[in-house]
Amino acid sequence: MVKMEVTRHTGPLPSVETYEGYERVCPGAAREILDMAVRQQGHNHEMERYAAQSDFWLPVIGIIAAVFTIGLMFSAGIYLAFNGHENLAIGVLSGAGLVTVAGAFLRAESQRSLKLLNLRGPAKN
Repeated sequence: MVKMEVTRHTGPLPSVETYEGYERVCPGAAREILDMAVRQQGHNHEMERYAAQSDFWLPVIGIIAAVFTIGLMFSAGIYLAFNGHENLAIGVLSGAGLVTVAGAFLRAESQRSLKLLNLRGPAKN
């Protein structure tokens, strides 16, 4: 007859028995392991905070850049029209560039929305 014992542990810190074993073999190791876990938790919190701030500020910066680009293109079209380049001004003001900028922005926003929906999982009825 064979007796088998399986122990399973999950978590950032080792089990109490393993923790005591580290301390016995290398005095001070238990404190170092605990300090390492605390540092890792602080790092995780910092990364989550950074991700949350990025999720807010990146779309805002994108909107500002799009508005600035559209304003710049509109100004360039007006400048060209008043300086004898009517045909070029028509091309700039006709919307080819505006549509490109607006389309890229809308595509990025729709992809972001789809990503958020996928992270939430399937809808529950």
